[in-house]
Amino acid sequence: MKTFILNTLSQIPSVNKQMDCKSIIKSYEWLVFNDQQSEEVEKFLFLKDDKLLVSVNGKSSYSQWQYMRVNSSLLLDDGDNKYMFKIIVCTKDLILLKIDGTDTFSFLLNTKSNYLVNATYKDIKWYLKKNCNIDIFDDKEREEYERVQSDDIKKEKERKEQTWGKVLITLGIILGSFVLIGLILNICQDIIEKKEKKELYEKTHPLMSVTSLENRKSVNLGLSVDWATCNIGANSPLEEGNRYGWGDTSGIIYNARSSSMHYQDEPATDNAFEFAYPTRKDHIPPSTIVGTEYDIALQCWGKEWRMPTREEASELLDSCMFFVRNNYIVAIGPSGDSIQFPFDSSLGQSLGHGYVYATGDLDNFCKKYIHTFRIDNEHANNFALKDGNGNYVIKVAMENAERAAMLPVRAVRVNPGRTYNKHQ
Repeated sequence: MKTFILNTLSQIPSVNKQMDCKSIIKSYEWLVFNDQQSEEVEKFLFLKDDKLLVSVNGKSSYSQWQYMRVNSSLLLDDGDNKYMFKIIVCTKDLILLKIDGTDTFSFLLNTKSNYLVNATYKDIKWYLKKNCNIDIFDDKEREEYERVQSDDIKKEKERKEQTWGKVLITLGIILGSFVLIGLILNICQDIIEKKEKKELYEKTHPLMSVTSLENRKSVNLGLSVDWATCNIGANSPLEEGNRYGWGDTSGIIYNARSSSMHYQDEPATDNAFEFAYPTRKDHIPPSTIVGTEYDIALQCWGKEWRMPTREEASELLDSCMFFVRNNYIVAIGPSGDSIQFPFDSSLGQSLGHGYVYATGDLDNFCKKYIHTFRIDNEHANNFALKDGNGNYVIKVAMENAERAAMLPVRAVRVNPGRTYNKHQ
């Protein structure tokens, strides 16, 4: 058996008493380590009944072996001599034996070991230090080992940091995915809710038409403002367009004021007039909504447009000539240009034959008595284009209508070339 002289006895601890050395010894085939490759190959196989099969370069013979637990020793008997070995290390890879009473050691290597296949003496030393904390290095070997270990520790730290970095990135991606999924679900839920609201809205509200940009035109009649060629919501002069309550830019509050979607806006009494103008302290409206957020023309067509004032509507009626045609009325202004208003002789007597158009001003009479009359009796100024008693005699006049009345709106636009004092 190849042996080695080690001068580091004080650094070699006793075998771990908790380890079942006998079971390990019997479980594997062991190669006697020999750092001289030209010498013989000696193997031990510890069999049952304390028999030891020794193979030297393939030539086999039997000896006896005995494990003594009391002092962690291994007794070998070849028939001629008996040897007592102190077991210093006993692992599945390596057994370190010390000839009792000497500084001589032998190494048995597991022939199936994954760590010590074709091991060198240096490999064994590194294995003992790394796995058993037994240092049998010389100074130079120890310095190399410590340097390599330091590099390994540094690399392991970097690897862990990279691993944690990847974990954090993965967690960030997962968290971001959950957030994105949540946002998508919220968006989908919002789309569904909007769709449901839209469907409910369309069931309970009139569908409002929109005047396309190319049809939002005006004509210079030679008056203080230019007048639109069609009504709000219409796309030709002969279409009626939408009808609006005074100050209701949506055109739906009065048509659907009893629906559940607007129930919360209704006052305790069921008077449409008390909430005909959007919520305001004491339900008192201003004298005009021209150019405000409640101006129907401004909100529907844009900042160039607004509702006409009472004075502008009176100017239209007083300065133009009106003629009845089959289904429309023509208004010819001082400039010689004209505009058309739809005319429907089939309309009921409630509004007369024709149309009543809203302005942005309240009735002066009602404003005068605003503190003595109920708010629901207030009226807005309007101008009427109707026939007289069904005989197609045109009646053009300023009238007053309840603020909750649904009326068409004809917009005006200020001509930048003319001076205009906005009605207050």
